[in-house]
Amino acid sequence: MLLLRFLLAIAAGYLIYRLVRRFIAPANDTLNAPPAGSGSKLVRCERCATLIPPENALVRGDHLFCSEQCRTAS
Repeated sequence: MLLLRFLLAIAAGYLIYRLVRRFIAPANDTLNAPPAGSGSKLVRCERCATLIPPENALVRGDHLFCSEQCRTAS
């Protein structure tokens, strides 16, 4: 009888654990998502071909660069 109670307690604990994990997991997935509206468009540096977000690009004429070193080297 004691063994049966012990096994039922373990089974109940496991079920509770699974339910809690199911509700917590979707909340964690939203933390890894990119911010809404940020887009995933990247531009390529004219000098070294590194992909960078457009808002971080340095501009000289029609050319985009990833850093001041690339901009001055071109």
